Amino acid sequence: MSYEIAIAIHESRVLAINGPFDASTADITIFRDQLCDAMPEGKRGIGDSGYQGEPGKLTFHRAGHSKELTNFINRARARHENFNARIKNFNILSNCFRSNEKVKHKMAFEAVCILCQYDMENGHPLMDVQLV
Repeated sequence: MSYEIAIAIHESRVLAINGPFDASTADITIFRDQLCDAMPEGKRGIGDSGYQGEPGKLTFHRAGHSKELTNFINRARARHENFNARIKNFNILSNCFRSNEKVKHKMAFEAVCILCQYDMENGHPLMDVQLV
């Protein structure tokens, strides 16, 4: 299974969880499924090269970015990877799930995300991302 998680850049907060999808589904397809239309007008997210099909909604590394912007994007992506690592501690995506129902997997995955959110709110926030 594959999921997409949107995390606020300037606070330790999960904004959205999208999925489950088959693991072979492309990142841009997952983004377009729900999150693209849900983004407020004038707001942009940060993604990796798998999201290059939505330049109006997402920022990713491009030639010509300033060093400061490149560092900001790197820190925001590292921050998100830190959250992903917290989820991986629960082995919800790597171990065999004992049900064939996507609904049950989604419920279990969302429960793990809620536990990680609770942990962020109670003493273990994600690192700050500042444009320097």
